[in-house]
Amino acid sequence: GMTFGDIAYHVSLGLEDPSICQRIQKEFQYFIVDEFQDTSALQFGIIQSLIGRDFRRLFCVGDAKQAIYGFRGGELSVFQDC
Repeated sequence: GMTFGDIAYHVSLGLEDPSICQRIQKEFQYFIVDEFQDTSALQFGIIQSLIGRDFRRLFCVGDAKQAIYGFRGGELSVFQDC
């Protein structure tokens, strides 16, 4: 079995291939992330790859007071820095 962290890690490895990123960026114009306050640095890297670092393609919903996934790698600093 794979953990949620394993899946995120393998996705990030796959997105190192520019052709995969380009295919996803071409297929999807916008990305919506709910509960953004619980995003990890690895997940944020995945998001940045998916949007091609064009933040006009990203809509996030989150509330710092509801951050509960620190045990799973969620980093409130990712939310606050954005």
